[in-house]
Amino acid sequence: MKTAKAEVDSQRQASVALANQEYLGHAPEDPSIIHASLVIPGNDMLPQGLEDPDALNDIRLKYKVWITRSQPNIFDIRGRDMRQLQEAVKELNWALHDMRLSSEALTIRFLAQKPSRDQDSAIVNVELNCRPIVKALSNTPRSVLTTALDLVDRLRTSLLPSADILRLLTTDLRMRVNFGHLQVRTRKKGLGRDMSYANFAEMIPQYSNRGGASLHTRMPAVAHAAKVLHKILDPIVGLHYPKEHAVSGRCTVALGLGDHELVADAKLPTKDKEQLSIPTLAKPEAWPRLNWTVAAPDMPLDWNFQVDSLGYQAVVPDDLLKLMQSIVLIPNKADKGDGHSLCPPRLLNGQSAGGQIDRTTLKTSIIVPFRNTPFVIEVSITQQWQGMKTVSEADTWWGLEFYCRGWDEAINNVSPGERRKDWGPKLERIWPGIDQSLEERFTAFLEYIVEIQAALDDVDFKSRAGFRAQNASK
Repeated sequence: MKTAKAEVDSQRQASVALANQEYLGHAPEDPSIIHASLVIPGNDMLPQGLEDPDALNDIRLKYKVWITRSQPNIFDIRGRDMRQLQEAVKELNWALHDMRLSSEALTIRFLAQKPSRDQDSAIVNVELNCRPIVKALSNTPRSVLTTALDLVDRLRTSLLPSADILRLLTTDLRMRVNFGHLQVRTRKKGLGRDMSYANFAEMIPQYSNRGGASLHTRMPAVAHAAKVLHKILDPIVGLHYPKEHAVSGRCTVALGLGDHELVADAKLPTKDKEQLSIPTLAKPEAWPRLNWTVAAPDMPLDWNFQVDSLGYQAVVPDDLLKLMQSIVLIPNKADKGDGHSLCPPRLLNGQSAGGQIDRTTLKTSIIVPFRNTPFVIEVSITQQWQGMKTVSEADTWWGLEFYCRGWDEAINNVSPGERRKDWGPKLERIWPGIDQSLEERFTAFLEYIVEIQAALDDVDFKSRAGFRAQNASK
């Protein structure tokens, strides 16, 4: 016979279960209920697992919201509390992201970069929603080659199979290394905030299948961009040979029209105004075709190797051509005119878009040749406005990229009579260099990345230990 306390507990549990059941169906007809929609751009972007009707129940019950799908790629979220609704939308986004990772294990990888010093004794601090870092870094010299060779050992088996998959794609591809901050949202059960590097390296690959971590390449502390550029250009650092190779400035303007982007570029204006090049109209896929994310807790920045896919439209409509041609870039008065200043120009719109533009993005870049190699380092500041309201305050972030000058052409090269992309024997068009073997050229490429990371040791990244992601970019 149940005690009085057990009876009360049983009734309470039944009451909670009945209340929770309310959110597992459709929302009632109530004008006070708040509604939001989350649209996934294309059914091909939907992850596996959504066919399970209970897949999103945790979010429904946690935030007391109703989640239904009016179309396969449109999620309708309804609730009575605005804050809970916003949190539910955010968590739904991450849930879809994590489910997508679990079905893309071949091209989505997470791995830990071996510390280039204190390899045996490194302790990694892993705070949730922060960037993992090695505690108590020593001043012993870094072993860049050892770190690069360890990365080669773990990526070797994925290099050719991934290349074979990418070469079959008929869309255009774009390949880059992006530096940023890794944010960890979940930790392996049984591990505390401080763990050995061995435990950290074992935990990181699990994010490939389960989600729970992401690299944020839109870094909000824009003042860091000038510090990074100054360090990269310092002859003593040895990343750039100023007597042999000149740096260049570039501006890229992108106008967002739904799931398409109208893109044109120009030289960074220093004295006179600049007009944009003839634009291209493309539909970028929402998620990369390949994304190897590398956590480097002993370095100031993490990085990823990413290949994106986009489909170009053969003809740009006349009204969009005229709109882009009406845009003018005005030099920033703070620009010293030395070609080294990362000073975004003013963007003037000469023609009204009639509301068809969702967002305007201006990316201002300084491109630095990396020694006597075909690779370059790009430091950028990006501004983004709603519509074409470029006189209003912009969302602003900075970025750091590394890539080969010829990648955009080489990665999309197709030989006559062939359907597969032709990257040359031993992928030499993608991984150029003086070495004969693919492994040697790929090792040199990874060495360059680790050298760039190590060169930024002295940059004062104040947000390094306590980074919390803003303006997340996956």
